Amino acid sequence: SQQLGYDPTIGFDEELGKCTISASDGQEYICESGIFMAYSLFDRHTRCFKVTLRDNHTEYIIKDAWTYADGDDSKVLRDEVEHLRRISTTLDNNEELHGTFPVLKAGAQYRLITP
Repeated sequence: SQQLGYDPTIGFDEELGKCTISASDGQEYICESGIFMAYSLFDRHTRCFKVTLRDNHTEYIIKDAWTYADGDDSKVLRDEVEHLRRISTTLDNNEELHGTFPVLKAGAQYRLITP
């Protein structure tokens, strides 16, 4: 496996010929296709991938985006992971709403420090 770009969570599986994503849940996902790619170096550079879990081929969607931070990890502006956690926690017990909101399987903020 080799690193792609500056993001250590994204690699490449030469045998499959596909990119891989190592998520905060410790699982490795295989990128099957790109759903959305922002090609600008400005703003959050959001990318969405259709992926399968390497172990059992369950399908998921992964959203990868740069975060806005104010130089302090504790002050991440617009923390989407936390918003999705709140949605899941608040609505998960409502059977009537199942399937109508995004469910967070894993999420984390990564800070890359360059020399």
